[in-house]
Amino acid sequence: MSDPSPPRRATPAVLALWFAAAFVSTVCGIGGGLYAVPILHFLLGLELKTAIATSLPIVMGMTAAGTVAEAVRADSALDWLLVGLLCLGAFVGARLGKSLVDRLSGKTLRSLFVVLLVGMAIKVFRTPGGLELTRGVLALQLSFGDMLLVVLFGFLGGFVAPIFGIGGGLIVVPALYLGLSDVDYLTARACSTAMSTVTSAQLAWMYWREGKLDRRAAKSLGLVALFAGVAGVLAVHQTGWDEVARYLLGITLVVIAARFAWDLYKASLAARRA
Repeated sequence: MSDPSPPRRATPAVLALWFAAAFVSTVCGIGGGLYAVPILHFLLGLELKTAIATSLPIVMGMTAAGTVAEAVRADSALDWLLVGLLCLGAFVGARLGKSLVDRLSGKTLRSLFVVLLVGMAIKVFRTPGGLELTRGVLALQLSFGDMLLVVLFGFLGGFVAPIFGIGGGLIVVPALYLGLSDVDYLTARACSTAMSTVTSAQLAWMYWREGKLDRRAAKSLGLVALFAGVAGVLAVHQTGWDEVARYLLGITLVVIAARFAWDLYKASLAARRA
């Protein structure tokens, strides 16, 4: 099955949809690439690998804005030691992940997206009562083993980043939140967002040098992502958003997964008829 073409301009409706998706991504700390890639692919008509590459500078803009907005807060949840350790692992993981994605076909990437999105939707719906937003230990005391574990989390986040066009928060937020008892959700999402800025910038530069980015789409969605990143940080420090965001996120993940699965089904039918 051929990918949609030619690329289309982002309409106000598409930009509004992307703002909502980027906002929910920011407050959940999962990285906007999960939404940016389907929007770029299905609504703007970019070939899937181009959509993945183009989503990375967009994610970079969103996470950079979110990190700055977090850093200037008096109650900032950033822990710079965690950020540094995550970036160390992500730097290596991103390079290995990119070498893998260059060898994957569009069909394989779609299949991976379906599995990832369905798995995330199940996790989201099974999380009872929303996310715990209270701050935990403000000054983390990490053992050497904890530090190695954080580097590993960063490596895994960086590895999946070029495969799915995300910043890596999809892996890092739950890993930090569940893997280290002293790390609360706000700290996990803030540090993951900062790491995602570095990871997506690294990959965006690599794809830009290779000429694989759609600059027009990156500029239009990237500008919207800046505002969504700041708005998401403002919201995540408030009460009452978590349950609504959780259900919106889960439903959207299922819808996107169904769309990719439908593409795979149509491709399978076409192959049998050929």
